[in-house]
Amino acid sequence: MSRWWSEARRFTQRWKLRCACAALIVVGVCLSAALATQRNARNEQRRFGVEVEVKRPAPIPDELLRSLRTDARTHGCLEDGQDPHVIDASWFVASVIHLGANNVDDLIVMPKNACLLGANIGPFWVYRKTSTGFELVLVTDALGLEILPTRTKGLRDIRASSATANRVLVKTFSFNGTRYQRHTVR
Repeated sequence: MSRWWSEARRFTQRWKLRCACAALIVVGVCLSAALATQRNARNEQRRFGVEVEVKRPAPIPDELLRSLRTDARTHGCLEDGQDPHVIDASWFVASVIHLGANNVDDLIVMPKNACLLGANIGPFWVYRKTSTGFELVLVTDALGLEILPTRTKGLRDIRASSATANRVLVKTFSFNGTRYQRHTVR
């Protein structure tokens, strides 16, 4: 009986040791993921503006370029009858942002071509990366755009600012599950 008891005790100790090791591995993986998330959040540009340089420009995928060619704002820069294919990546600058999960590279696109800019205002296009490609989730005209830390339906809220000679307009957008919608005005 004492031999059986001794074996049972050793088995229990080995089992506890294995559980403790597994728990340490899980904690280590979670901490590593949390630190990577914080690093991404710290390194990511969150404020954009028509007069602000993009810190880390990203390539514009052909899929987005096709979408941008259909936007009425870009068509306003074309001569009558001019082929929209003259609108190329040099007209825009993009930056990777993370609206939801940090491992998904979403994109914000801003104009580089002066034809697309107004007096202290320009268009901003926000694209969300999905399993089928990029989806346009927000288009707005503003002087600046800020990706906020607050979230609605899993995606970060966005604030757009513009100015006139006598007032500043701030619009905040929240994700409704499909697109961003304006939800407050100050």
